[in-house]
Amino acid sequence: MLQTLRLTFMSVMVAISRDRTGPIASTRTGIAFFFDHLGKFMTGVFVLFVSSFIMLLPAIFILYIGEQLGIMLFAVIFVAVLFAMTWVFSALVENMYVAQIYIWAYQWNVKREEALENDKNPTKLEDEEFSFMLEDVFET
Repeated sequence: MLQTLRLTFMSVMVAISRDRTGPIASTRTGIAFFFDHLGKFMTGVFVLFVSSFIMLLPAIFILYIGEQLGIMLFAVIFVAVLFAMTWVFSALVENMYVAQIYIWAYQWNVKREEALENDKNPTKLEDEEFSFMLEDVFET
């Protein structure tokens, strides 16, 4: 549940910064976007969970070795730092993943609307090329 709230909040934040609309319109857009692409979000959550688990595997070995060598305090401190680094890494990847999906879907939506206006057949989102996050973003 907490993961869903975080992802929804992040999609709202991306909508606010990308669309430059008011907070209510961006909140509606972000929430609608999240539920429209729920499958893609859950895939990212699963991959993030597996990668976090793999990153924390050394903690088990460190605690075991620390217990065997009698340096438990050092092992606990090291594992706490490892947990903190994993948490920060997963939060960073989660935020970048949401922003990437939002920009990808946003660009597809623009192309789809153009195709519908010109009486052409719009492509599916899965057929759209996955764009880079900083494409069409200019530095000021």
